[in-house]
Amino acid sequence: MGSDMVLNDRWHVGAAGALGHTFFNTNQIDNSGSVNHYHLALYGGTGFGALAVRLGAAYTWHHLDIDRRIVFPSFSERAQSRYNAGTMQFLGELGYAITAGSVMFEPFVSLDHINLYSDGFTETGGASALVGNKNSQHVAFSSLGLRARTSFDILGLTVSGHGSIGWRRGFGDLIPRTNLTFGDQSTTSFEIIGVPITDDSTLITSGIDVKISKKFTLGLGYSGQFAAKMQDNAINARVIWEF
Repeated sequence: MGSDMVLNDRWHVGAAGALGHTFFNTNQIDNSGSVNHYHLALYGGTGFGALAVRLGAAYTWHHLDIDRRIVFPSFSERAQSRYNAGTMQFLGELGYAITAGSVMFEPFVSLDHINLYSDGFTETGGASALVGNKNSQHVAFSSLGLRARTSFDILGLTVSGHGSIGWRRGFGDLIPRTNLTFGDQSTTSFEIIGVPITDDSTLITSGIDVKISKKFTLGLGYSGQFAAKMQDNAINARVIWEF
């Protein structure tokens, strides 16, 4: 949910908030977890002719509830933990609009900085329970790409199509790391390395929005990220209610 307004006939500013929930499990080893997310964002933008300037800042609170099962020959235990984390993000972007007939093209360049931190945690559950220290990860991304947008009327409805393609470069803590200890041996620590964040990738988005009425819009979109050793694909649907 959000709201925006125009200041001094120049700046378009707004704020938005959202709630989210994520659940995951691994059936083969019976591990599971859930995360509640609470989002708050501020954004603004202005233009100088065809040049657009966009700025944004966002913060997300995460509450994690993790349940692990540890199994190997002659040993079986469960370990649980609950802790909090937070994500802070800053974004700046420049775009330049070029109109060709009914299609608007926009080359753009952007810089995005993300800071993820997590509280320390202590698992309960026995000899296999782990203790984790506070941790933080700083990552920045620069993007260079091209967007396109068009709209047309069909069967009395206004339909908008949009898409983008870009190159993204990552900097900073691209390999997540954290130090852990066993609860009964706090002097013995070891390092866990997470899935690396790719340094170079291609980003592709596309979507279509249908304005059902003055207040309601239905949309369907696709987003993909492609790199040398990974790819990520997502499809999303949305309902927009303006009031």
